[in-house]
Amino acid sequence: MAATAARLGLNAVAVAGENPPTPPRELESYNILGTDIRPLAKPELSIDENIQICVNELQAQGMKPYGITEEASWLGACGYVLATIEIITQLRALDIEPEVLVCPVGSAETMSGLVVGQRWLDCSYDVLGMSVSHSEQWCTERVATLGYDVTSHLNIADTLPVDDIWVNADYIGPGYGETSPEALDAVRQVARLEGIFLDPIFTGKAMAGLIDLIAREEIRKGQTVVFLHTGSWP
Repeated sequence: MAATAARLGLNAVAVAGENPPTPPRELESYNILGTDIRPLAKPELSIDENIQICVNELQAQGMKPYGITEEASWLGACGYVLATIEIITQLRALDIEPEVLVCPVGSAETMSGLVVGQRWLDCSYDVLGMSVSHSEQWCTERVATLGYDVTSHLNIADTLPVDDIWVNADYIGPGYGETSPEALDAVRQVARLEGIFLDPIFTGKAMAGLIDLIAREEIRKGQTVVFLHTGSWP
């Protein structure tokens, strides 16, 4: 979002959910993009409430801010319903019918939109979410909840039973924001084989999981797999 704001000439303001890490490696990309990073105004309040405080402050300065909160996560998920249409258009142009689409799962907005899109458009593949932070139960319940919000707002008559949502939480490593040896190996392997950069705490973990599932033949030889690179900082 910060990169898109920079490209459009908008001022991006990020409200940090916790004290910045030391050294602040995760903030390097924001600093390069010129993002205004602000600490929590009132740590005892929720992140959404702190975002609203920031919005109010910017309005008082005569600006016109657009606050992106967790409460509006369904809107981000809708973006990945549109992404599904784009993915299918490309697959049809290439005459490819994959069996599995793999994506990282953090806040679950990406996976929720992809699952809704897959069901709505009756895609040939199943969506596999590789968790980078939360348990399988948390992810499946979150995807189901967001999926319901998305289908309600888009007026799509559908439900997402938790049992039908495919999440793997075996490759989180030490926790969110911390890499793992497997993730680092995956980052190096994809860079050296494909010239594509993943990051060590998000897409790298998802790729590490995919590589291991293939090695263990849980994803079988001959299956066509799409890995959705959601972008991040190497």
